Amino acid sequence: MKIYRSFITPARPVEVDEDVSFRDFDFTPFYPLVGIEACHLSGEISKQNERYFMMAHISADLLLLDARDNKPFAYPVDMDEYFELLEDELGEDEGYVFPNNLIEPRDIAFAILRAQVPIKPLRDGSKLPEEEDGVSFFEEGDEPIHRESPFDDIEID
Repeated sequence: MKIYRSFITPARPVEVDEDVSFRDFDFTPFYPLVGIEACHLSGEISKQNERYFMMAHISADLLLLDARDNKPFAYPVDMDEYFELLEDELGEDEGYVFPNNLIEPRDIAFAILRAQVPIKPLRDGSKLPEEEDGVSFFEEGDEPIHRESPFDDIEID
């Protein structure tokens, strides 16, 4: 389905209800997001006072990499959201930017889902890697274990 802003009027909103595929999408620049599966977007795009809004329901499984061990895991998203479809970033309005007349449902779904990626994604039961070759891993705020070093006795003025 293709949605054109010019076809949306205050009297004629556009209904969206479709499965969205991300099979050919390159997720490389969006780490820790590495995939989106089983995505469904539904809702309505309306026009009010020369501005475009969408009431959307989206459900999908995000494929994320764990922040501790970099192993992939599924992160389910099922939510409703009301937002503005902005034409540029210059204003102080909040919403998602779609600068062209043509707005693809896949672009809308991606914008919503990308905003749902946690800053530190952790799967259930994930743990830091064990010490290996003298390299230790610590959570932020944990006290590291002090070890002897040949440089401990050097005084620097």
